[in-house]
Amino acid sequence: MTRLILTVGVLIAAVAGWTHRDTLLGHVGGLVVEETPLARADVVVLFSNMPRVAAEAAGIQKAGYAPRILVLRARSRPDDDVMRRLGLDPGLEHEIAIRVLRASGVPAAAVELLPDAPDGTNAAVRLVARYARSRGIARVIAVTERSHTRRTAYLLRHELSGKGTVIVRAASSDPFQPQTWWRDRDNARELAMEALRWGNSFGLGDWWRGSRSSDREPPSGVAPARRYDACAPAVILPRIVAGRGSAHVG
Repeated sequence: MTRLILTVGVLIAAVAGWTHRDTLLGHVGGLVVEETPLARADVVVLFSNMPRVAAEAAGIQKAGYAPRILVLRARSRPDDDVMRRLGLDPGLEHEIAIRVLRASGVPAAAVELLPDAPDGTNAAVRLVARYARSRGIARVIAVTERSHTRRTAYLLRHELSGKGTVIVRAASSDPFQPQTWWRDRDNARELAMEALRWGNSFGLGDWWRGSRSSDREPPSGVAPARRYDACAPAVILPRIVAGRGSAHVG
């Protein structure tokens, strides 16, 4: 009798799960997403250098929610040397993000570039938290990819030890849709990858941290961030495009 009851219970649960699968799967997708209402802050931080993220950050800054935007330097990619040997400038991701910010109307003086290139979100959060503490910043707007929002917010709040306010946003054009992710191959792949990232961030404690030096304290005398020279776009943009992983800074 007990086995029969258990079997019937399992069948009922399976039928209920199948009937409400869209709702259940939507809740699963929503586990990785957090988007906080916008409010005034001290700085907007790009936790991704994708153009759509930069454009979203530009809109936030221009709407008056924060006076400046912090950009994280991108790491070199394996194929960059191949392109350089062919006489082609690969253009690092942070350079493209800065071009988007400037083309969107963000003043050059409002854009800051950190000197270190973090390897992953955990390292990026540590750099940003150190930057915030060094400047007495209490309110941060973090802009990143939608599937990264909840993890980024959690890590940043933890790193700031509850001494600041974290607002997290994604681009309105972000392709990840938590309510229908299972209907799209790229969305499903992104959710699976984000699950692995959660495992690394919270289960493994950022396993690769010990082998990287990009998020360590900067050497003595090195400023934590650089502000772009407030020159005209026609002057600064060619320098960003033509430079080999660097831009003119003041």
